[in-house]
Amino acid sequence: IQPARRHTKNTNMAKHTTKGTGHSMFISPRKIAHIPQINCEKQKLVLEVRSIYNDSWRVRGVLPFMINDFINQLNLTGKYRFGPVVYYQINIKEIPPLIYDVIRMEASKGYLWLDERNLDTHSLIGVYKCRVPMDLLVLKGLSNVILTTVNKAQPNISKFKDLKAMHYAFLNRQENVVKVVSIDLSDCMDYIPTSRILTSQKFTKQYGLYYNLVERIIDLPIYDFHNHSFFPSTGITPIGEITHVILHNFYQNTVDSLLESRYPGITYSRYGHELFILCKQTDEFTIDDCDIDNILEVLDLYSVDINWSSDGLLMADNNDKALILHEDGSLEVWNSEDI
Repeated sequence: IQPARRHTKNTNMAKHTTKGTGHSMFISPRKIAHIPQINCEKQKLVLEVRSIYNDSWRVRGVLPFMINDFINQLNLTGKYRFGPVVYYQINIKEIPPLIYDVIRMEASKGYLWLDERNLDTHSLIGVYKCRVPMDLLVLKGLSNVILTTVNKAQPNISKFKDLKAMHYAFLNRQENVVKVVSIDLSDCMDYIPTSRILTSQKFTKQYGLYYNLVERIIDLPIYDFHNHSFFPSTGITPIGEITHVILHNFYQNTVDSLLESRYPGITYSRYGHELFILCKQTDEFTIDDCDIDNILEVLDLYSVDINWSSDGLLMADNNDKALILHEDGSLEVWNSEDI
């Protein structure tokens, strides 16, 4: 395994542009009954919010009259006003392990955003969550309709987490692999201009309801609970599943599209910020460090961690999984605890 390296920005680099349509590995749209275009987005969102509401949301503080108020707000204004996102900084050494497990579980379900990127050097984690429970329900519904109608996920995909099993199942059955490159895009979200994220979404109806809601979401104010003050976000506001879906859409229309247009037949898989490119014996092209750097420069993506492996293993899923490349060219995905 080659030593990990980090692609950082060189301010003297020339900017490049690339055109290419490409296609996503998730291409079959879920069938949704036809709704007149004028109210299409609103009705899909309302139906989704109502369909996912159950007693667990009542426990979270969402009561039926709040859903009616949400619908009335959409009908009267065509918009929805979100409250701020609350930020908590927590020292995991000062909380019981059970609480930490609950926080991680809530993050895995998309109910909050957990920042553990500095956990190796500090004991502090960052937790971002909606202050208003109804906001969270609306965001969950919006996540689902964007994923299934804008991103055109397969029929069995209804929420972002469903893509995870497909990602690792695809990697687990690959053969004739010569080397693998792992690209971690997680730090990109801190500096990609929100205007660029918004224009990349490619909604069917420009300046429609989804566009307006996402425009508000990516720039929501963040309230620091401990310091009792607001602070600006340097990139997209982290919230939960909706953040993953918006970034997934962004990477699909930038990274995925460029890879497929530049390298027809390329074998790769991406789940959120985690991207694996597989170089195979049957490829009619080669990819090396310079190619990866050029791709990232064209897309203006920096602070990216890159790892190569022609044998051994590569860590995945925040170190919970590992990809093992065998001498015969087969690729396996293992849980880290089983290695």
